[in-house]
Amino acid sequence: MKNELYKTKSVDELTFTDNGMFQAVLHEPDICAELVERLLNILFICKQDPFKDKKNIQYGMPCYTFKNLCLENNEVNLNDKSLKVIYNSSAYEKAEDVRIRNFLHFIHTNEPGEDDFSSKLSALVEKIKENDKFRRDYAGMNLHDRDLIRAASQEKAEEIAIELIKEGDSPEKISRCIGLSIEKVLELQEQIKVQA
Repeated sequence: MKNELYKTKSVDELTFTDNGMFQAVLHEPDICAELVERLLNILFICKQDPFKDKKNIQYGMPCYTFKNLCLENNEVNLNDKSLKVIYNSSAYEKAEDVRIRNFLHFIHTNEPGEDDFSSKLSALVEKIKENDKFRRDYAGMNLHDRDLIRAASQEKAEEIAIELIKEGDSPEKISRCIGLSIEKVLELQEQIKVQA
């Protein structure tokens, strides 16, 4: 259980859509400008279609655009000119604009194809992977993330242990089932006695 929670990609496995890499690539002003130009008003890109009908079937559109409408009457619009645009890369083949289709294809498959911009992105990803500072920063970020996950897992394990102690399970059984040390379970047991 523990090892699965902490599994992260190595730098060499990163693609454009991975958080650390995405941030590093978008630090390049020309790349960022071209991406905004292609996907004006982009707020979110999905590799899988997040929208489903009542039968849990995906709509399969490459792009969903939302406006601020009144929930009580959807004919009432704020007219604030704001849009939320969500691109679904799994439906890249349906995108009418060839530049968007090529970009969504790259996002979905990590293959740049013949598209110049996707090729630029792919080359930049590979160049960043070779950067020693990025590699150190990414390793540090993963350690920080793992520490946060470990702390949250430890907290959850302790909450479960407390409940099991209250139900009368033995410290040995709790330790064995949850993975907490016997010392920690006994410490929690003492805390419960003091609080009672």
